[in-house]
Amino acid sequence: AYLFSTFGVDVTILEAMPGILPDLDEEIAHLLRRRLEGMGIRVLTDSRLISIEVVDRVKVVFDTKGGRRDVKTEAVLIAMGRVPTTEGLEEAGIQVERGFVRVDGSMETTLSGVYAIGDVASPPLLAHKAMAEGLIVAERLGRGRPFSIERSSIPFCIYTEPQVASMGLTERRARDEGRSVRVGSFPFRANGKALATGEAEGLVKVVVDSRTDEVLGVHMIGPHVTELIGEVSLARLLGATPFELSRALRPHPTLSEALAEAAGEVFGGAIHI
Repeated sequence: AYLFSTFGVDVTILEAMPGILPDLDEEIAHLLRRRLEGMGIRVLTDSRLISIEVVDRVKVVFDTKGGRRDVKTEAVLIAMGRVPTTEGLEEAGIQVERGFVRVDGSMETTLSGVYAIGDVASPPLLAHKAMAEGLIVAERLGRGRPFSIERSSIPFCIYTEPQVASMGLTERRARDEGRSVRVGSFPFRANGKALATGEAEGLVKVVVDSRTDEVLGVHMIGPHVTELIGEVSLARLLGATPFELSRALRPHPTLSEALAEAAGEVFGGAIHI
């Protein structure tokens, strides 16, 4: 994605993909885009950068569905992700796959006694994932209590306004994998705390396997959802069902009640919608 502003006021986001944040649940991504556009930010998808020229000001040339365009601006922010730099490791006996170091569940590489954690050891490239992997190695070397990370239980947060938080499979991904899916959602506009604080935009969405009752994913957009997703991480670690997630007592009024309501909606047990 490419973001540039004109005179420090107008902002345009260029995204090469058909939609913004393609790894997100589609409904969540749509709500975020609508919010950005409501703030006056132009969002141009299917747009590819051609060149950036610097003379008196910055000139950005890009292709969109409407043809080639250019904009003059004062600043450009390019956010194209990261790539691994692990060249030469294979010569030392450390196997690399698609640029990332291959590790087992205890984070040991293919070279005995050598461990790898964090960004070098595969996506997602997140600080909390790297820290957890460091704990795995520390426990292994210190002969402590062994544990491992389930990749689908790694939370993903975007600190926008409103905030976005996600964990596990999206509804579309679950269906593409052939899962029998039930979905429960709950809007923050029906949550007392969100209404009282004037932050009632957004929702919580719970994706469940209808055969096994497994919570496959939870996706949120709204106030302080980057804090709420930690509760989902614990629930998945303990194997909580939608019923258990909905019946765990939350204080009132709190934003956490929205998660309970969304989980209840999976089986028709939501109260306030």
